[in-house]
Amino acid sequence: MVNRHKDQISRRQSVLKRGKTHDEDEQFSNIDDEQGYDLPSRHSGRRRGFGRFIPVFVMAMIAFMIAKSEVPAIDDWWERAISPDKWVARQTCQKTALERSEKRDYMRLIRPGKVNKTNDGYYVERLVYGEMGESGAEESIEYSCYIDTKGNLTSFNRLGQRTALPPQNQHTKQTVREKLIK
Repeated sequence: MVNRHKDQISRRQSVLKRGKTHDEDEQFSNIDDEQGYDLPSRHSGRRRGFGRFIPVFVMAMIAFMIAKSEVPAIDDWWERAISPDKWVARQTCQKTALERSEKRDYMRLIRPGKVNKTNDGYYVERLVYGEMGESGAEESIEYSCYIDTKGNLTSFNRLGQRTALPPQNQHTKQTVREKLIK
């Protein structure tokens, strides 16, 4: 009861500050708050300033973060704009891997690699390329390299090779199951 009385007083004061007379305020004091009626707000029906753009901004940021993680070109652009030294290190390692491969015409980038800062440059790890193997199936090969602060290659390593299985049809799946059962 006391809080409602304070609310009515503060509403009257705000109405008076806006230049309305006490008589205009009296018409609103007769409305019973318990019936669900309330005084009209000064900002009813509109939002002020940049507040209306906050949901749009949040949605745009979420969309950008999803696109950055799913689209390599957007991630590449972001890294080139934010940290060009890391981008140069990654590009140097990727180009070196392509140049030193025997079958570079049949290579594709699977994972662009993670760039870590070291005392005297950068270390690029988990750079994975897929290339055509002896049997025609794709083999994924992992590389790592060290790049100095000037962007020159210091060390290049071909770490591992995994052979991907060719796609199986229904018949080969059954024969594999039969072999496992026997």
